[in-house]
Amino acid sequence: MLNLIKLKWQKYLIGLFILLIVDLGQLVVPIIVAIVIDKIAKLEITMKELFDYFLILILLAILVAILRFFWRIFIFGSSREIERELRAKIYNHILKLHVGYFNETKTGDIMAKATNDLEALRMALSMGILSISDAIIYISFSAIAMFIISFKLTVVSIIPILFIIPVSMILGKIIHDKFMKVQHIFGELSERARETFEGISVIKAYTRENEFSRNFKRKSLDYLKSNLSLAKSWGFYEPIIRVLAGLSIIFVLIFGGYSVINNEITLGKLTAFIAYLNMLVWPMIAIGWSVNLFQRGSASYERIEELLKEKPLIFSKESSYKGEVSGNIEFINLSFKYEDRNVLENISFKINQGQSIGIIGKVGSGKSTILKLLLRLYNPPDGTIILDGVDINDWDLKVLRDNIGYVPQESFIFSLSIRENIQLGKPDAEESEIWEVLRIVEIGDEIRKFSKGIDTVVGEKGITLSGGQKQRLALARALIRKPKILLLDDTFSAVDNRTEKNILNNLREYIKGLTTIIVSHKVSAVMDCDYIVVLENGKIKEKGTHEELMELKGFYYNMYSMQKISEIGYGAKVHTR
Repeated sequence: MLNLIKLKWQKYLIGLFILLIVDLGQLVVPIIVAIVIDKIAKLEITMKELFDYFLILILLAILVAILRFFWRIFIFGSSREIERELRAKIYNHILKLHVGYFNETKTGDIMAKATNDLEALRMALSMGILSISDAIIYISFSAIAMFIISFKLTVVSIIPILFIIPVSMILGKIIHDKFMKVQHIFGELSERARETFEGISVIKAYTRENEFSRNFKRKSLDYLKSNLSLAKSWGFYEPIIRVLAGLSIIFVLIFGGYSVINNEITLGKLTAFIAYLNMLVWPMIAIGWSVNLFQRGSASYERIEELLKEKPLIFSKESSYKGEVSGNIEFINLSFKYEDRNVLENISFKINQGQSIGIIGKVGSGKSTILKLLLRLYNPPDGTIILDGVDINDWDLKVLRDNIGYVPQESFIFSLSIRENIQLGKPDAEESEIWEVLRIVEIGDEIRKFSKGIDTVVGEKGITLSGGQKQRLALARALIRKPKILLLDDTFSAVDNRTEKNILNNLREYIKGLTTIIVSHKVSAVMDCDYIVVLENGKIKEKGTHEELMELKGFYYNMYSMQKISEIGYGAKVHTR
């Protein structure tokens, strides 16, 4: 965490300097009190002198109050700035991570690191720094003052306090380990809550509310038990400090009282000594508190660093190619696997600029993976995908993706208005452009009926829209970019055949000159493409035009026939109703 403190070392230094003045102001008070008590005891003080001492104490209190405000600004303010910068760093880092990372990591755990762990780290960098600094200043100056007043009493009083050091070390390790466990369970609890909220419709449909509630309560109980265990370890610390501090005061009262009786020390000095000894109690508690905060902060920073050390697998090299994209694509013996599972094997075909290519096959045949590799959501092997004569891995990532319009299989709609969702594709899109793409995707008339038109907010993940409306809105978002390459991943799976046909007719004019790849399991979506690739188990089964594939009377022909029969059967059922 020292590396984080170095980022704001100047502000921390100013804050600690002000804190030093504040603490010194408070440390002067027992000396003044001792002088006044001794003068009163000897009847050597006048009302004017008493008033002067009183005035000094009032002025010290005012000065301390004012300076307290400023050290809070510099120390606490610096920790807030570090928290803000680290949160931004975490967020930006997450945006750069490859999509595979999110398939392997629970979202709730990532959220816990960006919230709960960050909060624990901020506390270490604010209250932790304050507590340990306060402790060092108070212990140093109080100990010096106590030695000056009475060396013998200091030695007697400090013996019980020495036991605090081993206690702090042992409990510090225990607190660190237990807090790591607490944060891990909090991540699991956050993930359980997130899944529940996202799947609430399914949970209600299957009447599993009670079961999910029980599971959540069970996980909450684990979190409670872990926190209680942590609290017990920390709660054990302060009573020990109080007992040891109490023993010190008892020793001082016994030996100090004896010294006053024998005129070895004045009553005022004994009062000042006890005041300084009491001042040592807070630093001892502060050390324990700071140990607690630093151990929590350290545990949290380990978890945050674990996230930040995750290296982005997809990035642009310094020498990345930044030319103009035309749309000529060639796949050369492309093979790819997710971990140990083969997805694609020896895929080879070519797409010329402006051509439309259909990729069809059963679920799990590797259709979507081809698009993800072309987008470089995953890195393909070098030399297997060539775009305009340049290896896809050598293209600048931003240039590549800026020239591709992509509609994923699961159409994600943000909790924004329809206008804002479409403008994600083109931030400066005019209203006329928005309505044009809405017309092309056959949703314009439906949106005009909405109370606020394109300014209608669609709710969480577009909950107010149907599945087909989400798909068409996602398609509109891709089209408004006017990309050089258009990738459609099963974009028409949630729309009826008639709407699909109308959209494809509208698209035919719009995509002239664009290199278009349409992935689908429906023959009707790809049959009008210039070229069709049929996949089975990650391999090319057949390829050619619709007519050529039909003549083969193979896999594609059978798929077409089955789907035609299904459509006729469905139509007959609708008609009889």
